[in-house]
Amino acid sequence: MGKPLDTYRYLRKRLRELGIDLPYFAELMGFSVQQTIYDRLSGRTPWKIREIYQVMDIIKEPYERIPVVFPPDGVEYKQRGRPKRERQKSPKELLIEALGLMEAEEREETA
Repeated sequence: MGKPLDTYRYLRKRLRELGIDLPYFAELMGFSVQQTIYDRLSGRTPWKIREIYQVMDIIKEPYERIPVVFPPDGVEYKQRGRPKRERQKSPKELLIEALGLMEAEEREETA
């Protein structure tokens, strides 16, 4: 399965807010071919570190927000899926854990 079509959502949103269309963005980045910017935004071509900092300057975001603007594979955490819930412990496992805690408390009291 390929990459999701809706990659780098925050970056695209920020560019719209600033009134920067993709052809102009490509020009600001110094790309001679617009396809280069489309390849980056679609996830087909990875961003270079130098380009990431250049983008952050263009969209006026602090460097600390790089993980928000450039999430892994261009996909925000909430789109990648929720974290799996921890498996619930069985009554037996809970009892063993409780007995272990009680024994630890007893050892502390006698020490």
